[in-house]
Amino acid sequence: MRLAPSGRQRDGAPLFGYDCDPKTKKRFLNDVEATAVRLVFQRAAEGWTPHRLAKWLNGEGYCTKRGRLWTPTGVRRLLANRGYTGIQFYSLKGERNGLAGHSPEVIRMEGFSPPIVSSELFERVQGRTQERQADLAKSKIRFLLTGFARCIHCEAPLIGFSQRGKHRGNYFYYRCSKSLPTSTSPATCEARYVSAEEVEEDVWSLVSASVSDPDMLKAELRRFLRENEGDSIVAMASLRAKMAENKREVCRLLKHCESDVIGRRLGEGCLAALKVLGDAMERLLRILEEQQRCGDDAELFESRIVELSEEIFEHLAGLDKGGMRAVMKAFDVKVKVSREEVFVRLTVDPKL
Repeated sequence: MRLAPSGRQRDGAPLFGYDCDPKTKKRFLNDVEATAVRLVFQRAAEGWTPHRLAKWLNGEGYCTKRGRLWTPTGVRRLLANRGYTGIQFYSLKGERNGLAGHSPEVIRMEGFSPPIVSSELFERVQGRTQERQADLAKSKIRFLLTGFARCIHCEAPLIGFSQRGKHRGNYFYYRCSKSLPTSTSPATCEARYVSAEEVEEDVWSLVSASVSDPDMLKAELRRFLRENEGDSIVAMASLRAKMAENKREVCRLLKHCESDVIGRRLGEGCLAALKVLGDAMERLLRILEEQQRCGDDAELFESRIVELSEEIFEHLAGLDKGGMRAVMKAFDVKVKVSREEVFVRLTVDPKL
């Protein structure tokens, strides 16, 4: 902390845009880099994304202070660094340029280094960044297949995008992650975009039909009986114990959510997954009970299975996207997609 009042640079590479006097340890402007920093902030305020800015910096021949290519993450850090306004914050926990409020004991240093951008421009860029992060958070909720779908041509993950349409709302679509150039590598896949609405509808139709299929239900029954040595009484007791444990876990998670021990979105995702597990166990228990009730009457048992299948299908049709994703995770769904074809694979036995 002795360096803070003197305004001297800490050990390590100086900020991009500055050089450091080896004797006094004080920053001074690197005119070439400072010009690039100003342009980066101005273009970020105009709406340029970190990916586009990183690509521009690399195309113009600028490297980081460590001689590496620029990445979107590096650009985000540059744009969040309040040191470019000439203001520096020090706290007992270390230097936190943009997050000075995290410690009650903070030293605010003005004139620590020559400013490259104004405070007004810096704040405009922070506002833009917050807007983009809010849009990204919303868009992630909208995409059902994130983490499940891969390109049919190169097997790279598909990424969800949204774009404002000319005549109607936003347009949502998926693209192969390798069909997009990054700041450090070119595109390597020629796959075209796929309509999110169409492919999600196709995939969920296949998943819900498979999960509620009578043959799938009977396969679940055979698997569970096999695990319990063919004894339906033992199997039902085991299943009820698991259901009770699942309910206790739901109650524990709800308490954590209410007391802010875990984040809201994480809590909702965990609760959705536990609900799917609970539904799967309840379904198995009903099948076992029906088998006991029907005894040797195979025809009656078959009709009960069909009725249960229809109930499950109706239940699946009423799920929101969080519930759909939880079902897909429970059945280990894998999807391969192109504009012409959709392949869906799922595990017969849900992960109990």
